[in-house]
Amino acid sequence: EKPEIIAKTGWKTYDLLNAINETNFTKKYDYVSLLIGVNNQFNSRSIYEFEEDLKKIMDKIDSLKKNNGSTIIISIPDWGYTPFAESYNRESISYEINLFNNSLKNFAVKNDIKYVDITEISRKTLNQNDLLASDNLHPNGLMYLKWAKIIYEEWIDLK
Repeated sequence: EKPEIIAKTGWKTYDLLNAINETNFTKKYDYVSLLIGVNNQFNSRSIYEFEEDLKKIMDKIDSLKKNNGSTIIISIPDWGYTPFAESYNRESISYEINLFNNSLKNFAVKNDIKYVDITEISRKTLNQNDLLASDNLHPNGLMYLKWAKIIYEEWIDLK
C-alpha cells in the first residue's frame, strides 16, 4: 500500500508530535520509520527537549504499529556539509548533529529498535553536489535512493 507520510520539511519533534496527536489513524502499520531532529538542531533546540519529545513520539509509534510490526530510527543528515552551510560553523553543526544522532542511537539500542546511519552519505555532499536539490541544502532523488538502499538492506531485507 501507499505509505502515509505525516511529517513535513522543516518540522521539529514537537511539530511531529502535534501532528500525530491530531491525526485520526484508522489502521495499524507493518513498518514505521522515524527521521526527525535536524530542525531541532538547526533551530538551537535543546537535546533535552529532543529526547523528551522522542520518548513521546516513540510511545505513539508503538500504538500505531501492528504487534509484529517493525520500527526503525534513521539518523539525522548533516546539513553542515552542504553549500548552504558555507557561512555557518561546520564543525559546530557536525558536533551537534553527532550529539543528536548519539541520542537517537542510544534510544534505539536501549529500546531494541533498529537504527540506520544515513549521516555519512549526507557528509559526502561537500564533494558531491549531485546529491543535493537545487537549494543546495536538501537531498535530491539520488541521495534519497542511497538512503533507501541502506534502509532496505538493514531493515526490510534482514527482517
